[in-house]
Amino acid sequence: MEFVPSKFKARDVKEVVLAIKRYEKTDPKSLDILKSNLNGNSIKIEMLTVIKEGPSDKTEVNRVLVARKLKDYEFSSHTINDPIISDPINRFAIACKANLIALLPHRYPVVKKMFHHSISRDLTNRATIPVLALR
Repeated sequence: MEFVPSKFKARDVKEVVLAIKRYEKTDPKSLDILKSNLNGNSIKIEMLTVIKEGPSDKTEVNRVLVARKLKDYEFSSHTINDPIISDPINRFAIACKANLIALLPHRYPVVKKMFHHSISRDLTNRATIPVLALR
């Protein structure tokens, strides 16, 4: 887990955009890490799935899993169709007046990392809101 910027403190967070991959099952342990970094129950969590094409079977599975794990928080789920992933996440977070973007970066083998475009890295470099990368 790492915050960008690293000096960010989660104590003032009131609204979180949780960016979820549509094609990969969300790890419940990552959601536990998110919960441990949030203070209080007055936090609103906006789960966002950005899809390039139609939703996959994992989209609804993830929504149910996240809703169950984060039942102590005000929670809503959103889907955006867009061929670019990082820009819609940032725009959505700004529109929601979010204090934090949380995401679950995918781990790639070293060789694949050299050729893969990292959405997480792109988002942390462009976002105007602090980003929490859950690993």
